[in-house]
Amino acid sequence: MEIKYPKIIGPIFGVLFMVSCQSSGEQEREEILTLAEISREIECQMEALETQSENMWDKTNLELEKALPEDIEEYEKSNMLKVRNADLIRMFESYNKLDGSIKAKVDFTEKMDFAMADSIRALQERQKQLIDSVRSQLMKVTSDDKRNSLQEQMNRIQNTDCTKILDHD
Repeated sequence: MEIKYPKIIGPIFGVLFMVSCQSSGEQEREEILTLAEISREIECQMEALETQSENMWDKTNLELEKALPEDIEEYEKSNMLKVRNADLIRMFESYNKLDGSIKAKVDFTEKMDFAMADSIRALQERQKQLIDSVRSQLMKVTSDDKRNSLQEQMNRIQNTDCTKILDHD
């Protein structure tokens, strides 16, 4: 006995199939954009850490400048204050003449700088993984128009000012 289905069943399955493909495509799009947003946030976090490190060394060097002996040669003073590396600062002859508190400040800044550098390296690794995931997801997008549209949206995300991204926390 042959079962006959109404003629409407074929188009219904076709529409359901198209809707499921569309929602799958929309899900891929959302995933790609979410990964791009996370990547931009990581980039902003790295920029913030770099700025924090620069500010910390600026403050340390200001204190160092105030603490340097008055009889220090101008070239040594200038070179010493340009350095943002505790090991190099310690190599200057005048470093040994400094008070223990400024030496402790240099040591502290060095430790904080190392910690920030470690954080930046971890963020860089995470960002590399995200970028690889985005590339992989983009390769799955078969339509050039959709891929170009995604690329435009990702460019907008990439150009978002970090203050807008990091201020939401």
